[in-house]
Amino acid sequence: GKPMHGLEGVQMALADMDTDANGSLSLAELQVVYKTLDEAAFTAIDANADGAVDDAELKAAVDGGKLVAG
Repeated sequence: GKPMHGLEGVQMALADMDTDANGSLSLAELQVVYKTLDEAAFTAIDANADGAVDDAELKAAVDGGKLVAG
């Protein structure tokens, strides 16, 4: 797919991946798209350490090159 830029793209991506519709992403939800993501990388992305990745954390991870789909 096309790379998405900006918060709008991230929010769309989050909504697509958020299978339980709770507004944030679990490790399992992220692994559907980011197959190589492991628990250590997930913890690094989860800036507020709440056990879930929200849209701001997702955007920061994508912008920072920490998350690459595939």
